[in-house]
Amino acid sequence: MTRTGSWTGRVGGALLVFASGLGVPAAASHASEGVPVEGGYRNETKTTYTLDPGAGAVHVAYDVTVTNETPDRVTAAGRYSSYLSSITVPVLSEAVGLRATKSDGTTLSVSTRASESPRFLVAVVTLRPSLFYPHSQTLRFTYDLPRVAARADGFIRLNDAYATFPVLAFGDPGRTAVDVVVPTAFDVELVGDEMQRTEVDGQQIFKAEAISDPEGWFVQVAARDDTKLTKRNVVLESGQLRVLGWPDDAAWADFTASQVEDGVPVLEEVVGLDWPGSDVIDVVETASPYLYGYAGWYRRDLAVIEVGDDLDQQVILHELSHLWFNDTLFADRWISEGLANEVSALAIGKLGGAPPAALPIDPADPGRQALNEWSRPNLQAGSTDDQERYGYNAAWAVLSALVADVGPDHFAAILQQADAGRDAYQSSADEAHPQRVFGWREVLDLFEEVGGSDRAAGLFERHVVSTADRALLDVRTSARSSYAALVAAGKGWRPPRSVRAAMSRWSFSTAEDLIDDATSVLVIRDDLAAVADDLDVSGELALRPSYEAATNLDTLRSEAADALAAARVLRVAEDAHDDGAGPLGAVGLLFSSVDDDMARADAAFEQGHYRTARAEAAQVRSAMEEAPKAGIIRLLGLALILGLIPLLLKARRSRRPAVDGRLEPDGAEGVGGPADGGGERWV
Repeated sequence: MTRTGSWTGRVGGALLVFASGLGVPAAASHASEGVPVEGGYRNETKTTYTLDPGAGAVHVAYDVTVTNETPDRVTAAGRYSSYLSSITVPVLSEAVGLRATKSDGTTLSVSTRASESPRFLVAVVTLRPSLFYPHSQTLRFTYDLPRVAARADGFIRLNDAYATFPVLAFGDPGRTAVDVVVPTAFDVELVGDEMQRTEVDGQQIFKAEAISDPEGWFVQVAARDDTKLTKRNVVLESGQLRVLGWPDDAAWADFTASQVEDGVPVLEEVVGLDWPGSDVIDVVETASPYLYGYAGWYRRDLAVIEVGDDLDQQVILHELSHLWFNDTLFADRWISEGLANEVSALAIGKLGGAPPAALPIDPADPGRQALNEWSRPNLQAGSTDDQERYGYNAAWAVLSALVADVGPDHFAAILQQADAGRDAYQSSADEAHPQRVFGWREVLDLFEEVGGSDRAAGLFERHVVSTADRALLDVRTSARSSYAALVAAGKGWRPPRSVRAAMSRWSFSTAEDLIDDATSVLVIRDDLAAVADDLDVSGELALRPSYEAATNLDTLRSEAADALAAARVLRVAEDAHDDGAGPLGAVGLLFSSVDDDMARADAAFEQGHYRTARAEAAQVRSAMEEAPKAGIIRLLGLALILGLIPLLLKARRSRRPAVDGRLEPDGAEGVGGPADGGGERWV
């Protein structure tokens, strides 16, 4: 919602001040000889307001019976009579056709005089004859409230689609009644005191009878027939809006359509988010927000923006901004209203206008309160006016200072983070929760952690946080200092998830303990990094994702210790592998898988399989240490084998039988011959 500039505060407040000062309709009593005497008059009244769309008017009829209840007074100086020569009735300055008649049809003279307010006149009805004790006179005083164009000064708007007008009661307590008659084609909203509704012959009749406090009684009627509104579609790349204006106010429709068409893309640029309207949004001209002291409001449940008839650029852009800034994103009212004011002002600047600015916050303002305590207003209560005025301005001033502090890029980043449902301590890799609603704590975190604001904590302490919550800010400051030290020690590594979750929940005692645990892991990490620099591995340590995603820091510490132990073993193995094992070792490594084992150890370490890496590296180290011995054994074995070969050959010859070296003749007995495949053979 935006506060109104033209109808400041509740309309009823201004009317009641005037009515209260006027007193009862009866004029002061008079003496027959011109000497005033105290007297009493009974006034029984009924005022009827009838909306007549065909005539373009509200017909007002004031029926009154006045009775003189002051007896004549006889003194030594003579007889004194208290009589009434006229009655006075306040009317709006727009009233026309003033006429008064007695119950017998006699026309009475009516004149007007100025009042203290230019919006009212005092109608004076002359009685004929003057009213003496104990007589009564019944009369009807009538007038019309005519069509009143948009942006006119006053409390009335009247056209074919919309009518709003004030309803006043004048008479004695318990003897005053008011009727309001409106065709059933109109939706009626009554602001102020209660009236009972009935329906007769196509007319809605709202009644208030036996009003106990006529001077304090007030109702403002707002009647609308939206079928009579003019319609203009505004189609944008990101969505569609309909501008619905009064049939006699093309200027408003033109102005509003241009603000929508030009303003929405600029709002998207300022906010850094696409237009969130999935349905067609209606922008409706109505004076109803004025009745509560506002210039406009966004009704998310109906996908409707309602604004007054003023041609106010910021009001239009402010309400359009509420499609982003509402209770589906921010739980606290001051955040949504302050952001809507600031974003609309920034958009005006980008559109070439002079951007408005919030007023400085006045510590002595009668409406001053902690913005966290600025709740939903009681729209029927005038006592909230000071708080509303202060709340709107202070919320804008605080958010404007914060946006200026972080700059447009960081501001857009803050809104994008919130829109994704990620708090200040989450990264884009963390799960998004787009339905999440943020309160003041999360917003403070976002401006400091994502936006880098130096002013946020001080502004929140002075203007946002209630006294009961201020002690929490001190605890938060200490925890954030520890958190910042952890971030610095991380050298680019985000703190573990459990630490960030505790900070997000404002569980600062838990966060401090977890920060200590995480810091101890970083000490191991630094030792690990020093060792890993000498390893034949590439890329980031596999411990980093484990560290950043850790929810159990005991398990993380164990993993870090495993990584350091594996790195140390791996470095020894790599050194041994790179140095080689000498000539004897080379012989010992023949046909071994030590190169493959070394590659597997490096790969396992890079992948975070630290125990596997350690086992593979230990195997490599063992193989390298044993290689020379294995080489000696192999060489000795080879030498032994080479030395035994001659002996083996000699032994083989010594085991063969001795025979003559002659040739046996063919066909000799006992020797195979040609017949059985035999032939010559050396023996």
